[in-house]
Amino acid sequence: MLNLKEYGSSSDEEGITKDETPLETPFNNEISVHELSAKFAVNAAPNVLPPAHDTSVQYLDVGTKEISRNMKYEELFTPVAGPENPFLTQQQKAPKNMMTGFVEKAHISDFMFETQRRTFHSFGLLKID
Repeated sequence: MLNLKEYGSSSDEEGITKDETPLETPFNNEISVHELSAKFAVNAAPNVLPPAHDTSVQYLDVGTKEISRNMKYEELFTPVAGPENPFLTQQQKAPKNMMTGFVEKAHISDFMFETQRRTFHSFGLLKID
């Protein structure tokens, strides 16, 4: 503050002097350098709480066929949420993609399948190689 007072202004250059009154300091308490350095110290590695439970997880419906955004591994493979039917057997609880069970994609060409289907419908038998 004293440096600002001594700096002056353009009116000082003209030779006009004002009554100089002593500048009152707004702080009566003197703070030591040690207290200031402790108050404004930079903490490069602050204490951070570990992520407890990620509440931003968005659950996905089991019947969804197309996902419109990139999801994390944890979001894709979360257990199915919701109440469980206590009256279902283990076989009924098993994952299914058809009413009768789980059908896997067969490794057969379309040509061979159509040939076998037409043979069965025409002659009533299958040619097994």
